[in-house]
Amino acid sequence: MNEPALDRDHIKLLLRRAADTLSGDWILIGGALAAVWFASDRTTEDIDLIPLGEDGGRRHELMGFALSQGLPVEAVNSAADFFLRRIEGFEKELQLWHAGARARIFRPSPTLFLLLKIGRMGEADLADCLGVLAQSRQTGSTIDIPRVLLVLDGLDAGSSGALERRAALRKALVEHCYDPAMASRLRVQFIHGLESNPRGTKAVFLAEHFEATAPSMDTRDLEGAIATQAQALASVTPDLVVGSSFGGAIAVALLARGLWRGPTLLLAPAAAKLGLPNRLPEGVAVTIAHGVHDDVVPLADSRVLAATGTPGLVRLVEVEDGHRLQTLVDTGALAGLVLETWASSDRARVER
Repeated sequence: MNEPALDRDHIKLLLRRAADTLSGDWILIGGALAAVWFASDRTTEDIDLIPLGEDGGRRHELMGFALSQGLPVEAVNSAADFFLRRIEGFEKELQLWHAGARARIFRPSPTLFLLLKIGRMGEADLADCLGVLAQSRQTGSTIDIPRVLLVLDGLDAGSSGALERRAALRKALVEHCYDPAMASRLRVQFIHGLESNPRGTKAVFLAEHFEATAPSMDTRDLEGAIATQAQALASVTPDLVVGSSFGGAIAVALLARGLWRGPTLLLAPAAAKLGLPNRLPEGVAVTIAHGVHDDVVPLADSRVLAATGTPGLVRLVEVEDGHRLQTLVDTGALAGLVLETWASSDRARVER
């Protein structure tokens, strides 16, 4: 038999009574928090309230409180304590919600709220994640987007539904940190392909969306081209590097040689095809986009490359396209990949 759902007003009343009755510090999470924080029409069958510090029998105290309010003990729940304590530094992400006569009730920061939600990612979890993003936009509160993306991308594969919801959340996270004024100031160094030039389609597209440069180079001389791009990096340090095909190979070489350590977007990188080491260094945010119908640079090379570097920081996007990846330009998705790569990096965390 299902217990009656608790609405926002009832939850608030119970929590204020709890703060006057229980002892010590507690943290409120889950659906009850969503109801009192940003989802006024949300109802829940239980309240997730976790004792902070040593338990000392306070779970039994919580159950006694539920009974005193005419609720079954199942209406209060501390089981999420296991997941909370697995998040490193969660104590620094607590914000006071209400202080009563005997107890204080905290809530997680928006960042911690998202970290607690993304593992399961049911439909209600996605709705809560989108709700806290909207709340953050309205109030101007900050979210550590790179940290959340890092955890999100490191999750094991789940059901098809969970994967779709994670993809929807990833898109929302990137859009959350997208500011057109900021994007126009984002410095991008584009390294063009073997048969392209600084005025090619991708170079023009990037220049329209970002503060982009495309240094000219002699593609007949691989080492000379690497040196040219390294010199350009040293003269005006960009926020992000984009390398396409031959240019992707140069970007991989720059990373491997320690000449560049910033976020990098690789489009069908030809490092292996050109005989360069096909691996990435640790600690760098890299997105690799490769067409599944590429008949110039094997997709398998990018799959090998994506298995190197730091897990969670390296991501492979397989595109329904050929070697030129023209759909990324036609749909505008290339700008999104630039922003996602930048948002996944430590540089974005510093600037935000």
